[in-house]
Amino acid sequence: MLNVVIAEPIPSLNKGEAAILRGIQESLNIYGDVNLTVYSPSCWINDDRKRYGDEIKIVDGLDLWDVENLSLERPKRRSRIYSLQIKGKLLGFSLIVRLSKRLASYFVKDNLLKSLANADLIMAGHNGGLGYHLFWIVLAAKIMNKPIALFGGGNDLKGRHKKVRVCKMLQFAVHNSIICTVRDENSKNYLIANGVNPDKVHVFPDPAVLLKPCSVERVNEIIKIEGIPEQKPLLGLIPVRGGIVFEKSFSYEKNPDKKHKLRVKLWVDLLLHLLDITDAHFVFIPHCIGSYFKFDDRLMMKDIYKDIYNEIPKGKDRITLITNEYSESELKGLIKQCEFILGERAHALIAAVSVATPCFALTVEEDLRMHYIINKMFGRKTFNLNNPDIEKLKTTLAEEWNNRKTIKLEMIKKANQIHHEAIKAALMLKEKIETILHKNE
Repeated sequence: MLNVVIAEPIPSLNKGEAAILRGIQESLNIYGDVNLTVYSPSCWINDDRKRYGDEIKIVDGLDLWDVENLSLERPKRRSRIYSLQIKGKLLGFSLIVRLSKRLASYFVKDNLLKSLANADLIMAGHNGGLGYHLFWIVLAAKIMNKPIALFGGGNDLKGRHKKVRVCKMLQFAVHNSIICTVRDENSKNYLIANGVNPDKVHVFPDPAVLLKPCSVERVNEIIKIEGIPEQKPLLGLIPVRGGIVFEKSFSYEKNPDKKHKLRVKLWVDLLLHLLDITDAHFVFIPHCIGSYFKFDDRLMMKDIYKDIYNEIPKGKDRITLITNEYSESELKGLIKQCEFILGERAHALIAAVSVATPCFALTVEEDLRMHYIINKMFGRKTFNLNNPDIEKLKTTLAEEWNNRKTIKLEMIKKANQIHHEAIKAALMLKEKIETILHKNE
């Protein structure tokens, strides 16, 4: 049995993050029997334990990434001394483990650190977390003489960093990992620009594509629970609350409340247009309901729904607002049932592509993962909302909806292709693990 520890938080209330974890789990299952442990900060550990179940062990402990503080509405400003103290605890513990694992376990009761001491493999750098800060966990793994994998991550920066220290830390992190897979070409180019050996970086689809959707039977149960008509074509809507798309839309408006009103009005205009030109039933699908209050998509959806009701009260008969929580697998099953998805969440769109559901991404110039993953890797259209031409957007949406059956045929091929590529990443990870374990025998 292989003991694997993911040394960073993956919040279960963000269903895109949860999809990544399930994809990583599927990748590890290709290796064989695995005990998987994931770090969770105490502020949301109960949520994660409840949702990830018994098959994944969730532990608290040393907050390497200061998540507890950053989850506050007004985070404290941390000094460099504080940061070095946290890193010092990690490295000090690693030195003790190198001398004696039994001694380390006896004197240190921290759950994350104890899990790292017992790990056969450490993993890090998921989602957008492939940054220079990984230097510290890679250094700790190296001191403990444990393999570490940087798997399925990305970085939305471009070009060479101005600080030589940052370049050196990135190089150390990647060059001392057993594998580094990234989810898009921009992430690879960023690492190379900062001096990382190109041969150490491999581009594969985001691990979330391997998440299995729930059964058709369960989707039908959800449709009945939510009162969604069964005979109508479904068009899924996924506007966001929080995050880069929320913050950078209508970039000329700096007031957050006024920006929010502009965004709500945009979605209302689009929905009124779609109600007029389609026979679809519309379903608001919340893909993130935490772990921070400001990232609850249902808040945005409720505001849109309320304004739609004020505009055309009868229109609500063709709209379902989901407020219940569903698992990442259930949401993927519901997305598969839709004929089209219009969304602002990257991993909801990744889910759509991986089950061959035609989709259209609303994003901003700064959200490079949308452009490099959804558009360049998966071949789906994106539309920037920094200063949107709404009439052009309406026209493009109508074309996409009307061509959805042709697009569906193209996407079936794409879905098969990206699934095959994601399996290749898992097989590469399996090979690296087996090579390391063979060396250590």
